[in-house]
Amino acid sequence: MKKLKTIIIMLLLLVVLIIVYLFASPLWRENEGEVTTEAPGDTIAAIDHKLLVGLEITAGDKKLSFSLNDTSTAWVWSENGEVPLDNVAFATIVTEFNEAKSSFKLDGVTEKQIAEYGLSEPSFIVRFSFSDDSEKEYRIGNFNSFNSLYYLADAADMSTVYMVNSALKESIDLEIYDFVLEETPPAITEGKIVGVDYLDASEYRDYVFYPSGNNKDYTDKYNWYYRTGLTQMSILPPELPLDGSMADTLTELITELSFEKCVGLDDSDEKYGFSDSKKIIVRYNADEGETGVLTEKKYVIYLGAQTESGEIYVHTEDSKLVYLLSSSDEWIEILTSDKEKLLPDEIWLPNYERVDSLIFKAAGNTLTVNVKNTDGKITYSSTASDESDAIAALITKLDDLKATSNVAYLKDEDTAVEKELLLAVKIAFNAGEYSDLEMEITRYSRNYCLVKFGLRNDQLITLEDAEALIGLITELTKAD
Repeated sequence: MKKLKTIIIMLLLLVVLIIVYLFASPLWRENEGEVTTEAPGDTIAAIDHKLLVGLEITAGDKKLSFSLNDTSTAWVWSENGEVPLDNVAFATIVTEFNEAKSSFKLDGVTEKQIAEYGLSEPSFIVRFSFSDDSEKEYRIGNFNSFNSLYYLADAADMSTVYMVNSALKESIDLEIYDFVLEETPPAITEGKIVGVDYLDASEYRDYVFYPSGNNKDYTDKYNWYYRTGLTQMSILPPELPLDGSMADTLTELITELSFEKCVGLDDSDEKYGFSDSKKIIVRYNADEGETGVLTEKKYVIYLGAQTESGEIYVHTEDSKLVYLLSSSDEWIEILTSDKEKLLPDEIWLPNYERVDSLIFKAAGNTLTVNVKNTDGKITYSSTASDESDAIAALITKLDDLKATSNVAYLKDEDTAVEKELLLAVKIAFNAGEYSDLEMEITRYSRNYCLVKFGLRNDQLITLEDAEALIGLITELTKAD
């Protein structure tokens, strides 16, 4: 019994040895049973980049061929000499070959082994051509799962085979797009932004940026304004402030303007869906030389179709290359949203350094609140009451008013109510182009009131918010 157990153990050990042999045998030189190794510091190729004039990469039935131009300053693709190529891509391949190292070198390799290693019909053939009319060809064969290395041989001497890591294979496992010199949009800081135009066949949108606020508005707290309309309109619609979160997004889109990887070489291909009328024009200021003088420039991006995942094909005015626009979904929201969705939800966004007074009229009562600015510190007073806390509460309630809906979106509401004026606020200013403005709050439906203020006359607040304001005014005027 003991003897049988020993035999079983020996058989198991033999099986293990056979398995190890099957995996490890590709590492061994089948010439007198020797294993020849090289120190990891040794390289396997020597490509003289100063003499290099041509590169050809073959992978199965795919072939990429390149050559230096007549002035030896740029690489040219054999299939389309107009496609701009990145010299760095070629330098990277040469560097990878010159720095490639082999932990194992197999000498005396037979034709049979060459086939076993996948070098008779290699996965990749790389051919370097030099100005002295010489060539070097390297072949990359099978992947060895035992040591995670690839077989590589110099075609001039297939009796010696090297084993290299995946970096070399990955450096040439490329498409033409990996060689393209991609366009870099201009670097635009926030202070250099002028605006953005969006045009298509029937509509235009104009977004204008005011770094220090718009002096033509009652407040300086909006930076982005927009106008929308039909392209054939001769009279421009008024500028309206852009919602704060969208404004921040638009600023970020411009200051971080970028494209995703190149996906096409010819913008005229119908599958990309380009037309001359659909485009984004980014307007910005740029320094002219060393003079410090700023000149307004335009960066034109043509918009094509959307992919199934919602990204937008784009190309620029100076290039036929096709890219995907980074942050496509955010661009789409700003460029195509209904104008009502672009408006801020606050009813007003005051800068009280510009305000002299507010006169409230509600429920037969009138309340005047004077605003005093002392070195940037704002205080309020009123002849109707000495309760400064109550006045501050009224101002806070007014400032916090938010539009909860819009006339265009209100549904399932009983609008058959008397359109009664509930509250009016006359605001006198001491700065900007406004001397005074009036805000009117009118009963609109069972649950909502319509607010008219400045150029905006379609925002809705809740009846509850309107009644709260009226209640505060009533309490203050009782003490009068």
